[in-house]
Amino acid sequence: RLLGSVSARWNGGATRISLGASRRITDFSELPVIAPVMNSLSAQETGRDYGDYVLLHNLELGVERRLSGRIWIRTSVGMEESQSVTTRASPANGSYRANPPLGAGTYRLARVELERASGGIALRSDLQGRIALEAGEGAGEYLRAAADLRFRHQLGPGELVSLLHLGAGTNRLPAYRSFAIGGRGTLVGEPFRAYGGREMALAHIEWRFDAPVPAVSLGSFASTGRSVTMAPFISAGYAARPLEQLPWSGTSGIRPVAGLALEWLMRLIRIEAGVGLRDGQLGITIDINRDWWGLL
Repeated sequence: RLLGSVSARWNGGATRISLGASRRITDFSELPVIAPVMNSLSAQETGRDYGDYVLLHNLELGVERRLSGRIWIRTSVGMEESQSVTTRASPANGSYRANPPLGAGTYRLARVELERASGGIALRSDLQGRIALEAGEGAGEYLRAAADLRFRHQLGPGELVSLLHLGAGTNRLPAYRSFAIGGRGTLVGEPFRAYGGREMALAHIEWRFDAPVPAVSLGSFASTGRSVTMAPFISAGYAARPLEQLPWSGTSGIRPVAGLALEWLMRLIRIEAGVGLRDGQLGITIDINRDWWGLL
């Protein structure tokens, strides 16, 4: 497939105007669940691809306005066509699961986003997040709202980190704008993307603290470090009003998970082990620290 994008931007002080067009294949979910480089290796070698893909053609005119040093508001209008795609590849081992039918045709869109950026690591407490509203008109009219919040606070010898993701859409919400949770990156200990629909809520809280461990030499100038970050955590997810053509279902209440995360090698590697408290299922994931995902 020929994929790509082109864009033009005009910066005028606190205001930025952009016009762009793109043709891309992307995971439908707005919640990243794995570092891209790790997903590439996992998909190639084991057949485990942690994405559900849709082909998007997009034309968009946007305006961004800085309201303060950390707060932006973005508005945009445009058109977007979504098409379902099928798997045409074979991994070195295993096999890929079927890609769900996510295409929904062409929609005229209007979006508004309000974002508060991180204040940096020097703050004792910090709140960052994004709230987005979306309206679409095409095969049917729909409204969609989503919010992502992250709160960090120094607590004793460690740090308390809380995450909250919320999403809801009207009855005619297109499949590729719906929500899905479960397993890696969301509810470790539950099946991957087993739950989803037009409504979603996901909460996660963990307490991070450093514990001493023996350092392992990595040569003359480096080692694994003399500490490991431990993070006991509790997560809970909820999904409702599933779409009939998609493989995920509602949660039938709240799905709680408890577990422990370890961050090693100067917090580069993160290992998570979680247990689903409703059925006792154990899940373990190994990944690069989420702070590096944007670069990998």
